[in-house]
Amino acid sequence: MGSSSTHSELSPSKRHRWAACPGSIREEAKYPEPADNPTAIDGTRTHAILEYCIKAKCCGPQHLVGTVREDEYGSYTVDQARADRVQVAIDYIRARPGFEKALAEQRVYPDGLVGRADLHGTVDCQIPGELYEIIDYKDGMAPVTAEGNPQLIQYALGALAGLEKHPKSFQLTIIQPKMALRGMPVISTWNVSTKALLDAVPYIKAQAD
Repeated sequence: MGSSSTHSELSPSKRHRWAACPGSIREEAKYPEPADNPTAIDGTRTHAILEYCIKAKCCGPQHLVGTVREDEYGSYTVDQARADRVQVAIDYIRARPGFEKALAEQRVYPDGLVGRADLHGTVDCQIPGELYEIIDYKDGMAPVTAEGNPQLIQYALGALAGLEKHPKSFQLTIIQPKMALRGMPVISTWNVSTKALLDAVPYIKAQAD
């Protein structure tokens, strides 16, 4: 298992930045993101409801509308818009083969493959199987695609490193409900073979080094 810290220095969510600009790690440290950033808090709350619904298996977010929930930032009321966004993700996940085995908010460690302990991250949802699916939920308005996505590739390697038996391939998926407001697809997927992921390890290690 990798580092026990909450966030890895070379986290999957920031790989698009640190892989292209190694100096960004040093510069970002000078300007830490405020803990009470409203956008970040809003996204964290949506992810918390998604986690709850994945683990519940038998219910969705609609019964939470109007309820008051507590977290480290205080209390908030679940509104219809938030529930509807989570519903998009839950509908997709529950339609997938093997969804009964879905894992929510599991940390993955690519340490054994890349030979370092600062690349771990937490995956919103994983569905194990011969086609192993990595699902990342995005609550923002900036379009993100799954094909070649560096964050999802790093997650997949983390999952792969923890498996005794390797699946044949991975399906990397991004669910972004707000894209509907822009008339764009809310689901983006990309299939990649396990071999292709393993072939990328030296490249990712070189970027990290």
